Amino acid sequence: MPDLVRVEGLRKRFPIAGLFGRPSGYVSAVEDVSFSIPHGSTLGLVGESGCGKTTVGRLLSRLIEADEGRFELGDQEILAKSAREMHKAKRDIQMVFQDPQASLNPRMTVRGILREPFVVHHLVAKRQIEQEVDQLISMVGLSPEHLNRYPKELSGGQQQRVGICKAVSLKPRFLILDEPTSALDVCVQAQILNTLKRIQREMDMTCLFISHDLSVIHQMSDNIAVMYLGQLVEMASNERIMRHTLHPYTRALFSAIPTLPGEERALDITLAGDVPNPADPPSGCRFHPRCAERAAVCSRQAPPWRQARPGHWLRCHQSPDTGSATNKE
Repeated sequence: MPDLVRVEGLRKRFPIAGLFGRPSGYVSAVEDVSFSIPHGSTLGLVGESGCGKTTVGRLLSRLIEADEGRFELGDQEILAKSAREMHKAKRDIQMVFQDPQASLNPRMTVRGILREPFVVHHLVAKRQIEQEVDQLISMVGLSPEHLNRYPKELSGGQQQRVGICKAVSLKPRFLILDEPTSALDVCVQAQILNTLKRIQREMDMTCLFISHDLSVIHQMSDNIAVMYLGQLVEMASNERIMRHTLHPYTRALFSAIPTLPGEERALDITLAGDVPNPADPPSGCRFHPRCAERAAVCSRQAPPWRQARPGHWLRCHQSPDTGSATNKE
């Protein structure tokens, strides 16, 4: 399938507040992030808390503005659009948030929340809005009686279902899901994930699924991108990255996946030290202070984002064939 989403060189720095309102420094939240997503597929973006993955989602949805980079959705250059142009483009890009209650108007009933997108964007005739709302609520497994309730009267799982309804009501081409199940118990989480997969299939949407949970990412994604300290370090198909991991950080991340009692862990890797301060990232490779496979070049020279094998992208000096650091000096 052709790529619907193309992201290139995405960057975002946040100022650190100093005296008299002047910044005392900057946090590099997203640095040189590039990827593409084929039409109708899902890219899973995974990494530890604070790695910048949520910021990527907010940049692509234009909730915050990028410092640099391009984001093409089909033939549209989204980051170059004016505020007026984005009003129309917002129909094509929607986001489901980690905390559904924070994204739902507490003063509106579920009916009012779901009616709003149709009214604002003039999607259908007024007489058809109620029919559309009824179809949405049924699609996510809620009953008509939920329409007259306020968000605070719903459980966490029900709130998230309403958030999903609101996001897909505009029939977006690109749906960004930011930790949509992290606040839910395992049973409800499974129901929400199954609902999302069915909706994506029925509506032919392209998705970016953001999560710290590798098990969820593996279940939901066609391709997986791994993020560390603001940068992508590895990206490949779901099957390839699970079976033929190339980056030392990805291997450590995968070794943390829980196993069943009595099941032997394929890898058991414990990283040394803590994640460095994003306001003062290490020189060279950002992962090198914690990497057991580092070489001299790793602390001096930042590795490029390169295609190490067909369809398998890597940010590492290590050669995928020899397992040793390549000498690029």
